[in-house]
Order: sequence, then C-alpha cells, then structure tokens
Amino acid sequence: MKHTGGDCALCAEKLKDAHPILQEAFPRIKYQFPECHISCTFRDQFAQDVAFNTGHSRLKWPDSPHNKRPALAMDLFQIRMSDKLPLWSTEYYRQIADFCKLNRFNIFWGGWWLRFKDAPHFQVSLDQE
Repeated sequence: MKHTGGDCALCAEKLKDAHPILQEAFPRIKYQFPECHISCTFRDQFAQDVAFNTGHSRLKWPDSPHNKRPALAMDLFQIRMSDKLPLWSTEYYRQIADFCKLNRFNIFWGGWWLRFKDAPHFQVSLDQE
C-alpha cells in the first residue's frame, strides 16, 4: 500500500494505532494541508531499535511515545502532488504546528524542543488533557 492524494488509506491505517487526540486532529490537519501524510504512529520494538540506531530517536524501546498503545505520537511528511516526491520541510511542519496551536489541539511539536529538534514529530500533550 502506498500513500495517495486525497483520502489516503495508508494514513487511515496508521491512524488506527494513534491516540484519540491524534485521530481527531489529523483529518483536520489533512484538510488544511492536503499533501500531509503520516509516516508512523506506533513503533514496535524492532522499529524503535532502528529509529534509535539511525539517530531518528533519542529514546530506546519502550520509552518513546511511539511505543505506547495507543501511540502518543505521529510523524508526518509531505508528498508534493506535482511530482509525488516526499518532502521534509521544517517550515511546512511549523505551519502545521501553528495550525494545531490555533485550533487548541493538545499536541506538542517536536520542532519546539530545545536539544533534539524533531520537525516531523507531533505528540499528544497529556498534561493538557
């Protein structure tokens, strides 16, 4: 299964493993940013080990919010529809983060972290539930 434009079946499948806050927020994000897609929500131990070993995560299994059921985080990316190329623009993620803040979603953006900027990362802010 591949990511597609419009209603993406792969994004919908990944969203099933996500926290209800992310399940509610993502369709609104997708409506505002149609080229936005989910690269991951839940990560099993193997996937978390890979993310840690490649430097994409600072946390080992089972300490990442991606390792919870339901997943407390989702990583996003952009597919430019004109040429189907994936993009990872910090400015694009900043616009999504601003949209989440404006709409009062209880979601924290990884680009706001001081030490480990993780622009694709959007995480449920449980302390604000």
